[in-house]
Amino acid sequence: MSPEGRADSGAGISLRSVSKSYAEGRPVLRGLNLEVAPGECVALLGASGSGKSTLMRLLPGFMAADEGSGPIRIGDSLVQEDGRIAAGIRARRAEIGCVFQQFNLVGRLDVLTNVLIGLLARVPLWRSVLRRFSAEEIRAAQAALEAVGLGEMAARRASTLSGSSNASPSPAAWCSKPASSSPTNPSRRSIRRARARSWKSWPASTANKA
Repeated sequence: MSPEGRADSGAGISLRSVSKSYAEGRPVLRGLNLEVAPGECVALLGASGSGKSTLMRLLPGFMAADEGSGPIRIGDSLVQEDGRIAAGIRARRAEIGCVFQQFNLVGRLDVLTNVLIGLLARVPLWRSVLRRFSAEEIRAAQAALEAVGLGEMAARRASTLSGSSNASPSPAAWCSKPASSSPTNPSRRSIRRARARSWKSWPASTANKA
């Protein structure tokens, strides 16, 4: 979807002329233009190696695009431009929900703590080191687990979850009102459960920023 002529549309996600190469002269993405409106749900489809995962890593600034690329914005905030990650990106990433294909759970921690780990970028260092979370944060994490059907498993070690249950803590963390959400390959079951909660709050909060 080309963003031309829609610069003032208040897009939730906006990319302008973004390119990415891993080897000189062999771009994975070339001059990509994309605009996703607040609250819009978009599926990215393509063959293996077509650049889907690369795009998902560019959006939250996990990697830089090629020099000369245009801006990548989420809401009103610049993520990167011209191959340089924007200053203060760590704080901005805390507002971007990413559900990774490999789930990235810490097996030795309980399921509730795995959800709370999503807050580490927003809390002081000493709280993250000691895993000291407020009662409000714990209640929100428990509610998110309930939303994806894992409420009764909050105290279980993540390493004991079944394959299908393993997919759900990440969407649970995704339900904590991110400004934008970028699931790479969550299960259909997880999305159905998470969407009911996250889509009620996310579009409204994002639209208010636009």
